Amino acid sequence: MINQAKRIIFPEEVTDILFNLIKEFGLEEMQKKIEKEIGNAKTFEEKREIALKLPSIQIIKTAKEAVKNKLSIKEIGFLLEKRLGISKEKAEELAERVQKEIISLAQEISLEISEEKEIFKERVEISRPEEKITPEKPVTPKQDIYREPIE
Repeated sequence: MINQAKRIIFPEEVTDILFNLIKEFGLEEMQKKIEKEIGNAKTFEEKREIALKLPSIQIIKTAKEAVKNKLSIKEIGFLLEKRLGISKEKAEELAERVQKEIISLAQEISLEISEEKEIFKERVEISRPEEKITPEKPVTPKQDIYREPIE
């Protein structure tokens, strides 16, 4: 059985655009603060949870939702306002820029996912006959004929 899944991707240049937007809209301090928190986190799960709060991640997440659900600029602005904790005016201005500079570059690709009828997950243990481990004889260094002796 084959399932169709759609995935939204952005070109590499979106990274530069994203960080320029973060700088222009005064979100750089928040980005750096959260990055420090990630560095102090102990487990992978903690780091992942904190990373999801990054303004860059929130903007991309909103852009993907906008492409997937065909959101209006007002809806994008509302999401950005709530997710980033910025003013309504700033969020609407950011939403327009995100629409123009990021969402316009988005590409939707289809993935084919095949599912197997039966998946076996077994732990297979291989039994090996016991072997006697004998220590090896110490190896005496051979004289290196390619080096000159040190005097």
